[in-house]
Amino acid sequence: MEVVIGCCQNETRVICRRTVMSDVIGLKGDFYADADFFKTWQQIYAEAWTLVGFTSEVPNSGDVLLREVAGHPLMLVRGKDKQLRCFHNFCRHRGMPLVAKEKCNKKKFICPYHAWRYELDGTLLRRPHFESPGKSGGKDENLNLKSVQIAEWLGGAIFVNLSATEVPFKEYIKPLAAFFEGLSLQDFRYDRTETLEVSAHWIPVVENWMDSYHVPAVHPGLNEATPIDLRQQGRFVGNCFLNETNSPGMKKGEASGLPVLSQGPDTLNRWGFLAPNLGISVRPDHTLLFEVVPVAPDKTVERLHFLFVGDSADNPEYAAGRQQVIEAWTEVNNEDVDLLRRLQPGIISSAYDGGCLTGYWDEPVRAFQKWLSYDR
Repeated sequence: MEVVIGCCQNETRVICRRTVMSDVIGLKGDFYADADFFKTWQQIYAEAWTLVGFTSEVPNSGDVLLREVAGHPLMLVRGKDKQLRCFHNFCRHRGMPLVAKEKCNKKKFICPYHAWRYELDGTLLRRPHFESPGKSGGKDENLNLKSVQIAEWLGGAIFVNLSATEVPFKEYIKPLAAFFEGLSLQDFRYDRTETLEVSAHWIPVVENWMDSYHVPAVHPGLNEATPIDLRQQGRFVGNCFLNETNSPGMKKGEASGLPVLSQGPDTLNRWGFLAPNLGISVRPDHTLLFEVVPVAPDKTVERLHFLFVGDSADNPEYAAGRQQVIEAWTEVNNEDVDLLRRLQPGIISSAYDGGCLTGYWDEPVRAFQKWLSYDR
């Protein structure tokens, strides 16, 4: 079957085309080694809803948080009206970035190049000497900062979409929202982010998150808590992967001593994925948001965002419990980091023909690769 990856549905542009997969064959080695194919990640990310931060990182009027999505410099801004907005971080005059510091507080935005001034809500205020010496230009709504669509979800997570024709956020996450229905996700609050570097292509990193088949061989501790006979392959619905297991070894906060969700089963282990790059694991006492950021064909960054229930996210009384959770996840992910590093030379080999996908466990891999190809 011939599949196009990196091509918009409403465009004729083709970035990379190969005969890549059937029901039992995945992406071939020339994909992972292809520089042009790697570049498609920016287009894929730009057309999706992606995580950029948390509301607790910009709590006060004037707070600014810089982020980059698919090569686009962005800034999250808390306005004087307390509303959270997102703008492209550049002046409308010559494209100079307005803010350089990742986290700061601003009264207004003043361009460091020609001193154009903007309000926190993106309104252009003044263009000094724009007409001629001593004669400034005034407001022009056509020259306000370029805004970006924004949405908030569990634990104050902030998502943006760069596309002008984006699917509404609620529609985009609909399968995941239904999957987590009945859980009091509003109880979660953001604590911190840990970062890991992976010497591998970003697509296997994503696929590994959804793969339960490797757990017995790679994660002995995780397999002890949830053996393979309690696991299932999961399913891909729309833009989302959904999976859950009954985990008797992870009963309601017994190990961590942390507070738990006010609504949810005792042995909750519900996890999913929001394409193209966000894993979500919900446990009774915490949630992990697993963000995948491509850097190069052989380098990916994993950002592990940890959320805990209520004030256990920052109360010193629960510091030991939080650390226990973070160390457990870090251990599991470091096992994957080493695995993926060793996988990379094999999957970029021109002799790698896409492998032999299982009919059961590799269904998420097959579904995600079809999602990338717009065969949805």
